[in-house]
Amino acid sequence: MACTPGAGHVRGRGFVFAVWPAASSENFGTVMAAPVPSGEVWGQRRTLGDVEGDKALGKAVQYMRRDMGVCNLCCIRMLNVRGDTIAKQTPGALEQILAPHMGDQGGQDSPQASNPNHCPLCWGIFNRLGDWTRGPNTKEEIKEGQEPTPSALSLAAAAFEEKGYDAKSFSTGITVPPSLDLREQGAYVHLTKQFPDTFPSVPPQVAALSRATAQKRRCIGRHSAITQRVVLHGFTYLKEVLNDVFRTGLATRLGLQHDIDSAFRVNIAFSLPAVEASDIKMGTPLIEGAVPAETTSKPWNPQQKQERRRRKRKRRNIFSRSTIMVALETLTQEAFLASGFAPPPAIPKSSADEFLTTVSCASKPVFLRGWYMKLKRGISQTPWAIGPERELKTEQSVKGEITRHIMPLFKSESSKFHSGGREDVDVRMLGHGRPFVLELAEPRRRSAANDAATMRCLQDKVNAGSNAVKIRKLELCDDGRAELLRLSAAAEDKKKRYRAVVCLSAALSREEVEKRLDSVSELKVAQRTPVRVLHRRVSKVRAKVIHSIRVHKWYSERVLAVDMVTSAGTYVKEFVHGDRGRTQPCLGDLLGCETDIAQLDVLEIMMPPADTAI
Repeated sequence: MACTPGAGHVRGRGFVFAVWPAASSENFGTVMAAPVPSGEVWGQRRTLGDVEGDKALGKAVQYMRRDMGVCNLCCIRMLNVRGDTIAKQTPGALEQILAPHMGDQGGQDSPQASNPNHCPLCWGIFNRLGDWTRGPNTKEEIKEGQEPTPSALSLAAAAFEEKGYDAKSFSTGITVPPSLDLREQGAYVHLTKQFPDTFPSVPPQVAALSRATAQKRRCIGRHSAITQRVVLHGFTYLKEVLNDVFRTGLATRLGLQHDIDSAFRVNIAFSLPAVEASDIKMGTPLIEGAVPAETTSKPWNPQQKQERRRRKRKRRNIFSRSTIMVALETLTQEAFLASGFAPPPAIPKSSADEFLTTVSCASKPVFLRGWYMKLKRGISQTPWAIGPERELKTEQSVKGEITRHIMPLFKSESSKFHSGGREDVDVRMLGHGRPFVLELAEPRRRSAANDAATMRCLQDKVNAGSNAVKIRKLELCDDGRAELLRLSAAAEDKKKRYRAVVCLSAALSREEVEKRLDSVSELKVAQRTPVRVLHRRVSKVRAKVIHSIRVHKWYSERVLAVDMVTSAGTYVKEFVHGDRGRTQPCLGDLLGCETDIAQLDVLEIMMPPADTAI
């Protein structure tokens, strides 16, 4: 497929894609996900054989190594070699590929090139990774001191093994300073001036398309399968190579397969604080001049606090990866040449010694759902602690009774208990129970929930270990976040059935009470925030509905039990005693005397029809 005039190019992973501008500005750009044949595109990929055999690259390679101080791997990626191709080679093999271009002097004569940790394009990240083709057993090597300074790959592999995950695969997350994007872009702009035959400049139509895309990013970025930015250069991004190399090295050392959807994740972050601060100071004016004003400052509604905070953070953090990506689509070569990033400044030796590598491992949470019954009073739903010493108010909690049997099985570090509402400490939860979702954070043994039989055994274990809390329908959630949203969405639509023991201030006959209560249907109640929760709830009037009230049991002329069906969120205790007039009308108003509540039970959570299967 040949590129017609006016067509631009977007580089995806391993391909060069054509972007065809549409006639209308309302429908800007159609991404054609077909690789453009070799020789018809700008920014063509090279192979390692091309790099090794093309003698015309000699001067450019020597210049990058000796004058700019670029490491071997960055030399190769600046020549636009794919990241997965580089990852298949050892660091020594990459050096041998460049050796024919270095002549008799080699690449170590220049002080700038003497230490790969001083590479201005990667800050020595690739050198600190270690050999990504080595085998496993890194944990033992580190313990035995076989690596005086453990490589980043060794540290990551050892941290993952120390967690003791029952993993069959892993995913990775890599964080590098955003200023490295400016450095590699500036290096390429500089190289286009020095070696125009090896590093071609951006075609005018690509630059024009890039600037238009920056103004209409939705056409190519957020709503497209191709998420790479428009190509302004012909080299391979640092993050692309780093991802391939890190995944390959970690898979080799752990003996596991990389899977982008794996539940186990290894995160590694690289930073060089002193150089980052210098780059931010030098690059901020460049970014501010290229990023449109609406990207960093937009009008906000003062009543929307979350939106206001988000926009403030966005305005404050001008030197972020997202703004740099936008700027790189609009910056001209002249702007780069005047900024000090073309070529990128050298790394001082003192600053290179401050390089930081941070490794962390994480496991996606496991979500279990079910229904719980609370059969005794005096039990909180979650541990109830008060005061600076966090003294527990109750000895037992629903969460504690459930998680003490489940967490050890999954080897989870912590947990969160989500439920469809909550009952007071002195209220029982009877009937079929209340729906809940248990979120197990950082589980090291995920295979514990691999089948329904395991879940039934786990449910039986919880029920046998507690005479106060029982559970049913315990099962694994395939999509825990969606389940939490479903619980939250049902909060306002569900109904609840209660049983309350009520005390009357005046003696009334059963017939008289039943006559007054049986007529109650869809009674609208206005409830101001109860006094007992004013310290933690905003004071406002809530509209609730009492759907029905029936006498369940008659104990005496002054004591009876009533069943009530109410809307979600009704303060039932306050409806019974009136809360000093803060609930209007109350049960006492209906009976014509003062009323108080002796005890309360939740009999049923009546979920909306779509959620009855939970």
